[in-house]
Amino acid sequence: MTVKKAIIITFCVGLLMGVALFASRIPGARRAAFQISCVHNMKLLGMALHQYADENEGHFPDSWAQLHPEFLGDDLTYISQVFRCPERRHDTESSSYIATQIDDQFFETVSYVLVPGRKTKDGPNTVLAYETGDNHSGIGHAEVYVDGHCGWNPPTNYP
Repeated sequence: MTVKKAIIITFCVGLLMGVALFASRIPGARRAAFQISCVHNMKLLGMALHQYADENEGHFPDSWAQLHPEFLGDDLTYISQVFRCPERRHDTESSSYIATQIDDQFFETVSYVLVPGRKTKDGPNTVLAYETGDNHSGIGHAEVYVDGHCGWNPPTNYP
């Protein structure tokens, strides 16, 4: 075998290994993007929750329905996306889900849980809302806290 052929074979094997490595990373990148999107959803919901609390003597709502329409608006596509984990949007039961109306039944199907009875006086690390545990196959969940910060937590830290 000539040196030229050896270099070409080495290059091809290296290229194939690089493609295989890149392809194996795509599901991980997709999962990370879903996690970031969930934290972003929680941030948007946290802002609406704080607007509500500002107008209600520091009391957060006891249900998501109390935010609509004043603090969420009336865009059904937007509301459907913010209340649904992107990982869950790909499930067969919720794929391409757009609400036709926002009512109590809609809020029973959302991906995020609001903890009732919270006040702005509660400690800054008090969980205000969190993502249900089954959205990301048990690898973690997004949370928003009373002081407005959001985070991603491993499954051992469910509220």
